[in-house]
Amino acid sequence: MTPPTILSWDQADRTGPLGFEARPRGAHLTSPRVAAGSDEPSHTKDVTGVPDVEDGKDRFLATLFHELRSPVATARSWLFILQKQAAPGGEEARHGLEVIDRQLAFLARLIEDLLDVSRIGEGKLRLERTCLDLAELARGAVEDHGARFAVNGLELRAEIPREPLWVHGDGARLTQVMGNLLQNAAKFTPRGGCAVLAIEAEPAAGVACLRLRDTGSGFDPSLGETLFRPFEQAETNFARSERGLGLGLALVKGIVELHGGTVEAWSEGPGRGAEFVVRLPLASITPKEATESSARQAPGGQGSRERRPPSGGTEPRSRAPRRR
Repeated sequence: MTPPTILSWDQADRTGPLGFEARPRGAHLTSPRVAAGSDEPSHTKDVTGVPDVEDGKDRFLATLFHELRSPVATARSWLFILQKQAAPGGEEARHGLEVIDRQLAFLARLIEDLLDVSRIGEGKLRLERTCLDLAELARGAVEDHGARFAVNGLELRAEIPREPLWVHGDGARLTQVMGNLLQNAAKFTPRGGCAVLAIEAEPAAGVACLRLRDTGSGFDPSLGETLFRPFEQAETNFARSERGLGLGLALVKGIVELHGGTVEAWSEGPGRGAEFVVRLPLASITPKEATESSARQAPGGQGSRERRPPSGGTEPRSRAPRRR
């Protein structure tokens, strides 16, 4: 019987779209060593790099436990108040239900992100591809997340062409990509800052290009690739004042690559803002197909799909993070 596989995060051997490697359960981080005076290999644990890997996993698990415990504890506290103290239908009861709803929504999104990471790492994330207007998706994403920017005292601008940019992709997943990038900008841009979402075609390369620039905290240019790795991001950027596991950008990379695209991150340094660039292959489409696709993509159309709700209105409130 073939043993089940689990996800391993061996930094020395990254094979999956998110840097994950599937290993048989029970496999160890070992390498054959030849004992002195013997021709037989000895499977002694190779400790080179292992402490860093294990420490990263331990920190991630500690972060996960904290993220799970906090909303559960808050919800249980309010549940006790509703059962023992609050008058049914009163203001305190209504407020308690709102708090519990936010905590459960946050937990649901957290679990869904973890499942998505696992699906991508195992190659099991399914895409429902259709011809989509990337410009229309971008307009919807800006509309969905504009309120969060306004609440945070930020300006969100859109530079989106009127003409459609057709791509062959999963509308819900590409909306998730844009949403994660916008949430990242809103989280790491101080009050008074701004972000610009721009869409354009690069005909020579045969791609549609999405750029998101912000005036936020930025990062060291050498960390551009590291931002998209799940464990390293959670390990280096997490502070107790922040919420989340830092999986958003990892999911962006995994989903974009499943669409045959690329994603890059750039910053001139800490405090200098950041730019994220997503490129997706343009789709060849006839005028008839364009008309049919536009009808499906329109709100209420036969092929329209419910967008994943932005987390800005459902996550537990938190203080502004200090680092990207």
